[in-house]
Amino acid sequence: MDNVQNLEDLKKSYKNIKNLGDTERLEFLDSIVLYCEHIGFTFDKIMFILALIRNVTPEPGQKFTECDGYDDIDIEFNKKITEKQRK
Repeated sequence: MDNVQNLEDLKKSYKNIKNLGDTERLEFLDSIVLYCEHIGFTFDKIMFILALIRNVTPEPGQKFTECDGYDDIDIEFNKKITEKQRK
């Protein structure tokens, strides 16, 4: 299976989990972050992967945390992992 298909599968999984509820959604996002940290991704790479999975892409020159496509749950989750990064 190629990387594009893996990404599409993660996007579909996220969409389905998002419909299950906030708790499930946050647990899924946490698991993605933990995996990315485990394999040594930088904060910027983690944010990039999260944006791809959540299907949010920034405008040129805009940071991923500034995208309009994020809802309240995404914004709070981004704040949480950004604060964790600063520690």
